[in-house]
Amino acid sequence: MERRRRRVEVVTAWATNNTPDYMVVDLAAANTVRYYPSVDFLPGSVLGQTGTITNNTAYKTSKLVMRKIMAQGVEWTMGSADGETQHYAEREVAHAVTLTSNYYIGVFEITQAQWKNIATNSTAAAYFTVDGEKRPMEMVCYNEIRLKANSNAAATSAEITGYSWPNDPNPVSFLGLLRLKTGLDFDLPSDAQWEFAARAGHGSGYWGDGSKVLNTDTDANLNKLARYRGDNPGGTSATTSTAPTAGGTAIVGSYKPNSWGLYDMHGNVWEWCLDWYEDDVSAHGGNVNISLSTPGNTLSGKAGANRVIRGSCWYHPAGRTRSAHRSNDPGTNRDRFDGFRVVCTAGLR
Repeated sequence: MERRRRRVEVVTAWATNNTPDYMVVDLAAANTVRYYPSVDFLPGSVLGQTGTITNNTAYKTSKLVMRKIMAQGVEWTMGSADGETQHYAEREVAHAVTLTSNYYIGVFEITQAQWKNIATNSTAAAYFTVDGEKRPMEMVCYNEIRLKANSNAAATSAEITGYSWPNDPNPVSFLGLLRLKTGLDFDLPSDAQWEFAARAGHGSGYWGDGSKVLNTDTDANLNKLARYRGDNPGGTSATTSTAPTAGGTAIVGSYKPNSWGLYDMHGNVWEWCLDWYEDDVSAHGGNVNISLSTPGNTLSGKAGANRVIRGSCWYHPAGRTRSAHRSNDPGTNRDRFDGFRVVCTAGLR
């Protein structure tokens, strides 16, 4: 008697508070989100093939790829040791931080095409226009990303109070429109979230891929990871008509990723973070530096003036591109150096 073998298909599900490693959001369609267990499973992938994300134009234009960062309960050191190359003592005080939740963060900086897909009310125009769709969106300020619509005007006290973290962004800001379209809690990364993701598990004195920080100006290890002054074909003289291969910003994903698969965490454009800026934030323990009772103030009680920017850009030298380096700009600032990437908890709280 012939026995027939029964084929058993196993469907693997995940806990609702622990979704898979990659999340892909379709920006061209409302509420279309897909999850994938690894980069090899992303649509268009070939198992084991490298460069899948960087070779797929959709991931830089009409879709948003997010990588899960397992940060909850992990104690790590924010800032840098005194001996790190170009250590900035006032801004990089080493201190222990433990973040309270996991989060997704954009694999790429937000591109010009992605900005246009969401900010349909915006007249903001990037500086670098050649192959602009896949280059990072710059010439956008903190205020129009979170507090206002299509304006780099100073935020009113009502806008600061109503739309500063932990409140939701202004519904007509970029983040407000992105939330409306996707149903997800997108935001800017906090100062600490950004640094944790940029470090990718590596401590003081190392780039995000685990290679050593070598120099303050031009660094051979950084050349593999970043568009910065030392690896910028056009130096600091790039103009609006400069192609990405000739200088200025690079097409996102043109360099190698860090150890967690994130691109351009070093260089390309400075990235806006949620926090008000202070030099020494060691007393805040990684909390978002905004007073909950008075959103216009930092946690120390001082009135906030500038917002945190991270990662440096195509214009600056290696020393300013380190994971620990912190800088700041007014929330109204629009220039060719500043862009951003987004984070999202998406059930990971």
